[in-house]
Amino acid sequence: MKVLPICDEQQFILDINEELKSIPMQISYSMRFTTRFSPEELYSAVEKCMMAADVLSARCVVKEGHGYMEFLPYQKADIPIFHFSSEEEYQSFYMQSSETKINNRNKLYYIFIFSVSGSYYHLHFIFNHLILDGISALVLSNKIQEALLNPNEEINCYPFSAHLESLIKYKDSDIYQKDQAFWEDKFLEISGSEYLFSEVIHASEAQVNSLAFQTDPKLKDLMTEYCKKNNISPHALIVTFLAQIMHQKTGCKRFYL
Repeated sequence: MKVLPICDEQQFILDINEELKSIPMQISYSMRFTTRFSPEELYSAVEKCMMAADVLSARCVVKEGHGYMEFLPYQKADIPIFHFSSEEEYQSFYMQSSETKINNRNKLYYIFIFSVSGSYYHLHFIFNHLILDGISALVLSNKIQEALLNPNEEINCYPFSAHLESLIKYKDSDIYQKDQAFWEDKFLEISGSEYLFSEVIHASEAQVNSLAFQTDPKLKDLMTEYCKKNNISPHALIVTFLAQIMHQKTGCKRFYL
């Protein structure tokens, strides 16, 4: 069993969760399928990905105000199956689960399989933000799709414990001191800037509380091929396109990349 100090981003989330003393910050989303998969197939795909992702076998421990991650051996997941009579019943259930099934220590996620009014079976995930961010949720969803479409293919997930171990080495290096000074100047500069998307910054006040992007498979394949050919990440490519569009729309050079 490994016990490693959490990173700064996790510590920030942990501190907020501890201050709230109730419902931790979460990521809650569903995977809905247009192809029929049995509950057994969905369970097998999720478990295959969970066995490969060590962060999903971890729990959080707090000592003297600082958080640590304990990486435990994988234990078979309990993924219940629910049949809801309506969309409203489903939404009510997952909202209630967000308040009761997650804590800041040993219950860092909750997953269930569901159907609505006899629909296909789908998946719903609720994660404490300590162990999952938005990009990781997309990666996990993609891994689950791979496991469903190719049951015999091996699934590899980046070990989160290795990331925390690398941060320990980084903080003991000379590079860390130089980076710290650089980013202190940058954050001071950023603190005087305006929000670009103020309408979606605060969920309680925002006119838009969720954003969804969907591309067809052909466009996705073309983008992936372009990224591999030019050695650029899909995220950087998308951000570049958005920046160029905003530059054209507003004429503001700070959006141009």
